[in-house]
Amino acid sequence: MSEQLPSSAASPLSLADLDGEGPDRGSPELVDEEIVAAFDSLWQAELVRGRLEASGIAARLLGAHTVGLASHLAPVIGGVKVVVATKDAGEARAVMLTPALLDDDATPTRPEPQVDDVARWALRLSVLGIFLPVIGQIGSFSFVLQAFSRRRALSGRARVQLAVAIAVDVGVLVALVASLA
Repeated sequence: MSEQLPSSAASPLSLADLDGEGPDRGSPELVDEEIVAAFDSLWQAELVRGRLEASGIAARLLGAHTVGLASHLAPVIGGVKVVVATKDAGEARAVMLTPALLDDDATPTRPEPQVDDVARWALRLSVLGIFLPVIGQIGSFSFVLQAFSRRRALSGRARVQLAVAIAVDVGVLVALVASLA
């Protein structure tokens, strides 16, 4: 095997091709690739490659190992290049120019914390308040109030956690007041 076989994900070469069952090795579709972008940092190139592959376009990185090991060489070698098959180059450029989030429904939102989670955080912060009384107790009281306002939705375990958090908070406050007096 003296000829150079492409070994990238962007090339249509597969393991079946090594057995001679795939397309003709002299076929131009095996080696026709095009650089669609170049970046000075490896992580930017990886993001674009991942976006292309999520869109169904096979892509590979050229120069990634060099820039990964010696990032100061990126300007010398032209950066990390994103390579796709020539037939996919136009579609790849279109994907790269399209904003990641197209509609308002796809905007990421922060999920509303579940009431059991609020009780668990109240307990955690009350325990932290044993070591850092002011910070822990302020945070714990905040979570206790949130959980207490929705106490009907609490599970049995969360009610126990909330009760323990209140007991620890009161104990820490009593100890703090006693030490100041």
